[in-house]
Amino acid sequence: MSGHSKWSTIKRAKGITDAKRGALFTKVAREISVAARQGGGDPDANYRLRLAIEKARSVNMPADNIKRTIDKATGAGEADQYEEWLAPVFRGARFDDPDTLGIMRAVHDETGLLVDPHTAVGIGAARAAREPGVATVALATAHPGKFPDAVDEATGRRPELPPHLADLFERPERTTVVAIDLAAVEAVVARHGARR
Repeated sequence: MSGHSKWSTIKRAKGITDAKRGALFTKVAREISVAARQGGGDPDANYRLRLAIEKARSVNMPADNIKRTIDKATGAGEADQYEEWLAPVFRGARFDDPDTLGIMRAVHDETGLLVDPHTAVGIGAARAAREPGVATVALATAHPGKFPDAVDEATGRRPELPPHLADLFERPERTTVVAIDLAAVEAVVARHGARR
């Protein structure tokens, strides 16, 4: 039995040490990242970066971690990966509130469907990235009833909640205060998840 107790003591102490070390590495990596972003990735030309690297070395941060942090902050090495892996399959778009409302209105005018703002952004992005001969699918991400004010503003129609949520605003609100402790949060989630 003493071996188990000794192992538990070592495991607990190692866990505490590893957590402190990880927090310190995160803090130092943030300093390196900010310095590299602001002044470039060359420590000879960037005094703040040089100091951050020295600090990282003083806490025994591995050289690979330092280099990776600098590369990530300056974008070095990412262009090849982007061009090779993401560019062929990824398209991005963004829309401000008036554009989003316009997409919601256009979808309603074209199809009679009500869409929520998140779905509208997806549809707008799909339309902006459309390529001839390539099928594009935009999935709904939320029910329009979750955003009644936005849908009403865009289309003049206030969406109804689905039948199983029709009484949502009459239901009593429940809250559970949970300690800032992973085990406590897991217990509450397990307890509430078991109700379904």
